[in-house]
Amino acid sequence: MSRILLFLLPVSLFAQSSLYEEDLQKARPYREDGYRQLLKFVDSQSPFAALLQQFKQKIGYPPVGFLDKPALRCELAGQDHIATYSRCWITVAPGLE
Repeated sequence: MSRILLFLLPVSLFAQSSLYEEDLQKARPYREDGYRQLLKFVDSQSPFAALLQQFKQKIGYPPVGFLDKPALRCELAGQDHIATYSRCWITVAPGLE
C-alpha cells in the first residue's frame, strides 16, 4: 500500500500544477532567427556549400512561382489541461498550402 502512495503522490502533484504556455506567434521570431542562424552556420561550415548551390540551380530549386516569404495560417483545433492544439498551413505558392 505504501508503494502505491509513493507512486501516486508525485503524479498527483504534477497533475495539479499549471503548465507554461507561450503564444506561438510571440515565439515565432525567435525560432525563425535561430533557424536562419543554423542554416547560415551549416552553409559556412560545409566544404560542399558551392556544390550544393550549383546543384540547387541545376534542379531549379526553389521552384518557379514559390513565394519568397511563405505565409503561415493557423486555426485553433482544441485544447485541454496539457496543451492547445492548432492546425497550421504554410502557403508556399499561390493556391498551394
